[in-house]
Amino acid sequence: MTKPRRSVGPAVKYRTCDACNSTLYFTDLETHFTGGHCPPSSSNWTQPFVNDLCLYSYAKLYTKDDEYMIGNDNVVVPIAAIQLCGFVLGEPVIVRCGNKTFVKHIWPSDDLPLSNVYFSKEVLADELDLDHISVERFKIPPSEAQNIEIRLSNNDQLPDGEFIRHLLTHISNKYEGRIIKPSDFLCFDFYGRSLVLEVSNIFTFPNAGLNEQMQTMNINDEQFYHISSSTTWNIKDHVDKVNITYPISDVGGMCDIYEKVMNVIQKSKFQGVCGFLLHGISGTGKTLLANTITYSLKRHVVEIKGWEILSKIYGQSEAKLKLFFEEAIINSPSIILIDRLETLSKSNESSDLERRIVNTLQTMFDLLKSTKHNGVAIIGTTSSLSSVDSNLRRPGRFDYEIELPVPNELQRKDILIKQLSHIDQEISEDEIISIAYRAQGFVGADLLAVVNRAQTEASINNENVTYRHMCSALTQVKPSAIKEVMVQVPNVKWTDIGGQDDIKLKLKQVVEWPLKHPEAFKRMGITPPRGVLLYGPPGCSKTMIAKAVATESHFNFISVKGPELFNKYVGESERAVRETFMRARSVAPCVVFFDELDGLAGERGIGDSGSSGVHSRVLAQLLTELDGVQPLGNVTILAATNRPDLIDSALLRPGRLDRKVYVPLPDKTTRFEILRLKLSKMPTSTDVDINKLVELTENYSGAEVIAICHEASLKALEDNIKAEKVEMNHFEVALQSLRPQTPLWLLKIYEKFSGIQK
Repeated sequence: MTKPRRSVGPAVKYRTCDACNSTLYFTDLETHFTGGHCPPSSSNWTQPFVNDLCLYSYAKLYTKDDEYMIGNDNVVVPIAAIQLCGFVLGEPVIVRCGNKTFVKHIWPSDDLPLSNVYFSKEVLADELDLDHISVERFKIPPSEAQNIEIRLSNNDQLPDGEFIRHLLTHISNKYEGRIIKPSDFLCFDFYGRSLVLEVSNIFTFPNAGLNEQMQTMNINDEQFYHISSSTTWNIKDHVDKVNITYPISDVGGMCDIYEKVMNVIQKSKFQGVCGFLLHGISGTGKTLLANTITYSLKRHVVEIKGWEILSKIYGQSEAKLKLFFEEAIINSPSIILIDRLETLSKSNESSDLERRIVNTLQTMFDLLKSTKHNGVAIIGTTSSLSSVDSNLRRPGRFDYEIELPVPNELQRKDILIKQLSHIDQEISEDEIISIAYRAQGFVGADLLAVVNRAQTEASINNENVTYRHMCSALTQVKPSAIKEVMVQVPNVKWTDIGGQDDIKLKLKQVVEWPLKHPEAFKRMGITPPRGVLLYGPPGCSKTMIAKAVATESHFNFISVKGPELFNKYVGESERAVRETFMRARSVAPCVVFFDELDGLAGERGIGDSGSSGVHSRVLAQLLTELDGVQPLGNVTILAATNRPDLIDSALLRPGRLDRKVYVPLPDKTTRFEILRLKLSKMPTSTDVDINKLVELTENYSGAEVIAICHEASLKALEDNIKAEKVEMNHFEVALQSLRPQTPLWLLKIYEKFSGIQK
């Protein structure tokens, strides 16, 4: 009998038999020799062992989910097995159970004996019906799958079109990085359906044949394949039903840009490579336009998605990128689409991987520029032009930078007409024009969302889509162009503000007239006012008036509070001001409202560290935006302040804040209107004399008049919690406890400021 030799390394509890080269737990040695188990059976063993770097053990249910997060793709093996078999943490391994073979990933445990290999409950229930388990490494790496064909295992039917496209995208993302073999099943839930798909065929790249042969020789005629980001999928019997067309007739609002790009690309077939960088905020149709151009040209298309080629393995991302460009060269004339370019070439804080990818892109651009590679066009898309590396934005690479702006009224009308042509609807052209006018700031994706919501609402009552459905949907979708800076303006109307008729008229002249009747100003030879400053005591409805302007004008409304723009980092505050105006121009007509302007644009040199202070820099940026080189266009500035004397005089000169509107303490007429509106919503007794209240509230602000009404209601409840009406004596008590808060010195400041302006 051959004496077992001592194993070397950390696994000192295990011994290796010299006769069969099997490694066992040292307490099992006697049974191994005396029980006739040397060599052990490879199909029905009685003791766990390791032989030829393969673990033969028993399947168990792992219950310590709080200690180890065991997924359905993992197998937990003891540390000793990892040492004896050479397993690597997280690597895929071949697991065999009877006539079943599948792939799991290694996960270690230091408290397991060699006789236990653990799986999750789902794996034991669904895949394993025997307890004998073997685990071994791949001796030859699996071949990369080029195309995988799948089919429904239960002969069910799938909807055509979009459902199939989304399903294949879901499968591609879900199973990327996995290892599978023919006859495997893919089981998952999708859109509320439990799908069971069988892998019927797997095709590899031409140079993978040798790998397959070697693999076949090593793992008993079972062929495994690795799924990569370039692996394509199709469903049997649905291959010719998933093609999507992008005719220009279905694309609204982008005909001019489409024609420009098409003309340049068609000429470049004989002039060399050309690059287009389409940029704009999300939802403007960059990817749609790129797909429409490729569909119209009928060229070979190479699509590069930034997040798909990134790899942790050094050099693999660059290699994938080169393969895409080589494919375009071989199939010239062709088009390379690079979606979300900023994910590959960030302009700042770049990692080593991103720098290497940018260098590779530059090299491939320069290669394509050579005369022997004519007819390759490159179209990139990005939502953040400033994030794209500047080395790619010079002539010779992305030659043309084309912005897809927020659509104007005519473009919105065109988009709506194209979208509504595909559904059952009863909407006239005048109604479409009305919807397009009200949809300021809406991009193409927003308008599509409006149509879809209107269609959903109409389908509930089994109706065709009408103007009413579209108007309802319009209030539910937020415009993407101002979503980041838009304020939720309450539904405040002019009728909700008592009195102030002169102020309302002045605001209509300054805000509404220039935007609604620009031809009148042109006819009279005058330039519309740039902005208006509302000043007056606190509580006199300045902010409420601004909200009414936004509601009544139906213009886009951006609210800016002074302190929100200040940032401790140099340059960030100015950037915030610049981006606010840039966004306002893109969604014009637009009203930008600066509340508490004195906190943002105070007199320079007061409470600031000279010209280098943040207040001075913000004010300088604000002045530049108001009358700089770049015109404001249909953007009106509306500002409010309680201290006009603290605002820098440069901001108040003509051409900036042209109109100064004093919102004084309410006079008798205004107080009467305020009380009438408020008392109409309160239960009051017959002894309440509104005229007497008007007399008693002299020198009170509008907010203080409202506060008196609230206090009177509380006094009525103090007397009797079941009170149903507010009586005159309650108002008299409230007037005694609430006195006017506007100081005389502040009123004198307003008098002086008004006199200066006159």
